[in-house]
Amino acid sequence: NSAIWDPHMDPLDDPKDTRGFLDLLDWSASHVFQRANRIGLVPLLENPRRLLAGLFEIDETPDLRYARLASPIISRLLTALNQMDRPSLTEETGRLLGYGIGGTPSGDDLLVGLLAALTRSSHPTADRLLHLLVDTLISQLDQDVTSLLSLTVLNHAVKGAFSEKIHTI
Repeated sequence: NSAIWDPHMDPLDDPKDTRGFLDLLDWSASHVFQRANRIGLVPLLENPRRLLAGLFEIDETPDLRYARLASPIISRLLTALNQMDRPSLTEETGRLLGYGIGGTPSGDDLLVGLLAALTRSSHPTADRLLHLLVDTLISQLDQDVTSLLSLTVLNHAVKGAFSEKIHTI
């Protein structure tokens, strides 16, 4: 089964309050968590509110080592994006590109998900954040940073095209 790529994602009506946003975040994280392999960064989706608050602690078990090591990188990436700090954003995306195992490493999957969320968001700052993230990633994707499959998915994502699985989520 090959993926269907679609460049069109209608914007969602973002929740107007923090509680509505966190409820949507909990629902989407739970949706992915239930369907995904628990290796990689998926354990971080178990409690995204704690991750965003910087309070997320991960067990020392070997199965969770990717998530444990990536957690501070993701926190710094989100802070850099929120502050529109291009040098820090470049540094943290560089750490996530190719991070993990498999045909599409978990760090790449996270970046694609972030691009999709910003593409779909109707929040007033989403467009600026999306352009900042896209510009940052484009400058790094010409390097030999990840698998060919993941590079293909990322190149589609920076152009605003996502597979049907992303649209479903």
